[in-house]
Amino acid sequence: MRYFIQYDGEKEMLLETYWFNEIGKHTITYSGYDGFELFKQTKTTFDYDTYGNLSETQSIYYISPKNDSIGKLYSNEAREYFRKYNSIEKLDEKYRSLYERVNPESVDWNSDLPIYAKLIFKRNTLGRDSIIEIYNTFGDKIYLDETVSFFYDSKNNLKRKKWMDITNPNIIEFQAFRPSSTELADTITKLTGSYQEKTLNYFKDSIVIQYFANGELTGNEIQMTVDNGQLKTELTLNANGDTLSYYKSVYDSDNRLKTWQRIIDTGYDGFGYTIDLSLGNIKKYQYDFKNRLLQIDTYENDKHICTERFEINNK
Repeated sequence: MRYFIQYDGEKEMLLETYWFNEIGKHTITYSGYDGFELFKQTKTTFDYDTYGNLSETQSIYYISPKNDSIGKLYSNEAREYFRKYNSIEKLDEKYRSLYERVNPESVDWNSDLPIYAKLIFKRNTLGRDSIIEIYNTFGDKIYLDETVSFFYDSKNNLKRKKWMDITNPNIIEFQAFRPSSTELADTITKLTGSYQEKTLNYFKDSIVIQYFANGELTGNEIQMTVDNGQLKTELTLNANGDTLSYYKSVYDSDNRLKTWQRIIDTGYDGFGYTIDLSLGNIKKYQYDFKNRLLQIDTYENDKHICTERFEINNK
């Protein structure tokens, strides 16, 4: 069970619950509890092959009739409200108080509910990832949106990873926005049918990764590692050598991640696309005696801004 507390006077909220089978495999995630996505509940299932490898994930969602009606009223009012006030914050507060809370565990998930995302995992003869197929929805139809292919060297180390956007006549092109801005970044327009690649070169204490978009070098990443291969630092540069991001990780004596810090992040990845930056620039981790994650505390410099707490519940 994953709880969230944001230190602005709000109460602790239950965000997700994770369910495992008798051999410890993660089988279901439920979300949509306690004020988080009040209007919608989701269930994600995880299936495994006979060797215990993850073979497919599938996400479906449920919106109660009442919340569906409220959502339609909100959508009808939002455009005119924004035009008048240049913000929908107060409108959002008004409607959020009207949504009914639904426990996702009580939903009849066996009914005919829409699938909104699906992943299919294919593996090579050594059990390593070979292809991941990523499916999304357009209207009421699910379609193959992207494939991720993996290539290995003679030592079974990952050498190349390729993302291919599948051309679909019903899916329009989109443009990325500059970080923290509504200005379109025309130089990084992304189209369906494009592809991105990473190539990896391994050294004693580092991994050097090159980024390519449609065959053109767009960036480099240097991952410094410790003796057991854990990441110590991650530095990403664009093709001109300008720093895009720099992360640092610290581990405890049991090789558990203790602190993660975002030193620099411009909001761009090595392909030149904008990315969503998570809340806070420092995260600190706590574990129980079985090395299970118990808590993540997030800070913005010295200010403690939120806590994610994980609770083990043996039902």
